[in-house]
Amino acid sequence: TNMLRQASATVVGVVMNVLLSRLVIRPIEGMARHAEELSQGKLAGAELKVRGSDELAQLGRSINLMQRSLGSAMDMLNETLGPRR
Repeated sequence: TNMLRQASATVVGVVMNVLLSRLVIRPIEGMARHAEELSQGKLAGAELKVRGSDELAQLGRSINLMQRSLGSAMDMLNETLGPRR
């Protein structure tokens, strides 16, 4: 029965690892890549797809808001400066 417990614990650990990866790590990695693109000035790209109402979804909505705000600020700056020579 001790081996059965160890095997069960291993299976539970693997399942938890897969769930953690899919539900937490992948979304964070995607948001980090998106934020990196924004930091390079790539503001015209698609926004993050956000679902849910948990903390990760709120972070995604905040990144999308930041993208829109930065885009608007750049548009205003370009309008103020006029055409470049």
